Amino acid sequence: MEIGLKLPLTTKSASLRWLDSCQPIMVNWVKKVHRAILHLIVAGQRLWRRGGERANLIFKSSIFGLLLWRVQIVEFSVGWVAIFLISTLFMYLQPVTKPFTLKTSFLLVIFLSLLLTSRFTITLPLEFHAGTLGQLLFSVVFGFLFFILIGSKNTLLVRWHEWHMVLFIALMYGVNLLFFTSTLNPGAWTSLLIFGLFIYWLIREYFVIQGHATLQTTAIITLTITLGLIELVWVVSLLPLGFSKGASLMTLIAMLIVGVIDRYLRGVLTARWLRLSGALFIFLVSLIFISVNWVL
Repeated sequence: MEIGLKLPLTTKSASLRWLDSCQPIMVNWVKKVHRAILHLIVAGQRLWRRGGERANLIFKSSIFGLLLWRVQIVEFSVGWVAIFLISTLFMYLQPVTKPFTLKTSFLLVIFLSLLLTSRFTITLPLEFHAGTLGQLLFSVVFGFLFFILIGSKNTLLVRWHEWHMVLFIALMYGVNLLFFTSTLNPGAWTSLLIFGLFIYWLIREYFVIQGHATLQTTAIITLTITLGLIELVWVVSLLPLGFSKGASLMTLIAMLIVGVIDRYLRGVLTARWLRLSGALFIFLVSLIFISVNWVL
């Protein structure tokens, strides 16, 4: 009987020791599983939030394009222009944590969307009027630019710096197009001052986004580039290029100059980049000049 009583006690003691030895392993395993579940929940919430933000971004750009299309259809009535401006400003100011980021690009998107569409709807001669399809195309293009603007402002786009460069090129072309369409109207050379102001603040904002805001010479460099572009745009306007080809040529010139200075300030300007950019610039400029009818 003594042996029979001792065996269960010995067996129970061994099982308890085994459970005690397994307890830390089980606790760690439970903690790891719990941690993995929490990570999955957080990741799902982030994906859902990101998807909601992108859906909101698409909604805002769609509203912008539809309102711009309506403004063109009603021939820029004061009431619809006011609705367009108020709605666009409200969408731009969200979220309130970053209300005035990329403000120059925002103002240019607003001004160009109204001024260029009015030029091709009301101001210019009938042969240059956009028509219904042209108005729809303007709405789609500026809606896409508003999409890039809000996405870059709120960092919702992957590699948003590259997308901001696309926005910068498009706005540069829009400013040049606005100037060259103004040369079709007698006495419209006062737009040269507006051209200079738009170009200055656009290039200034681009340098700030690229990280050159702390340089003391940034303002001087921007002003020098702007004065040079004003001289060049005056010379190009004397050539029989038309407003679309003239705007394209000035955009290529501005992008080459800004690109060289930007890469020089960042210390990444190389001979290979200069050769490739120069060859591409010459090729595109050659295409523009070949397509021009030089016979009066």
